[in-house]
Amino acid sequence: MRKKLIHVFALTLIANLFSSPAQASTYNLKIYIKITSDYSWIDEDGNEDGVKDDCANGYNDYDIGMGSSLKVVNESGKTIGLGKVTKVSIWRYDYEEDLVAHCGFRGTVKVGNAKFYKILVDGRNGPDYSLAQLKKLKWSVTLTI
Repeated sequence: MRKKLIHVFALTLIANLFSSPAQASTYNLKIYIKITSDYSWIDEDGNEDGVKDDCANGYNDYDIGMGSSLKVVNESGKTIGLGKVTKVSIWRYDYEEDLVAHCGFRGTVKVGNAKFYKILVDGRNGPDYSLAQLKKLKWSVTLTI
């Protein structure tokens, strides 16, 4: 009886392997956008709250802000992932004895397998990455504009 059960189990397993469609892999593509062409002055007290609010509201050269759309298309131009900017940050640095800040934005897009991935931010074309490149980058990219 035990031998028959093992045989039935093995046949069922083999049948399932050949009849089940292969599951496509999905990845969480983390996107960080740095806007370096536009900056804000931080007041003499070092207060950056207004700057972060301006970033979140899209007051920059590219109108990117909290909730801006992130889209990923494959090599055929088919949409394979959608997301939004979900976090806003700033980074500070000294510029000619003044303190300034740039806007930074983060978002994640769930994508499937493709040969190439093109990232669009609010409909604007961004860079292309191959599957191998994104795996090497551990599915985390920084776009500097």
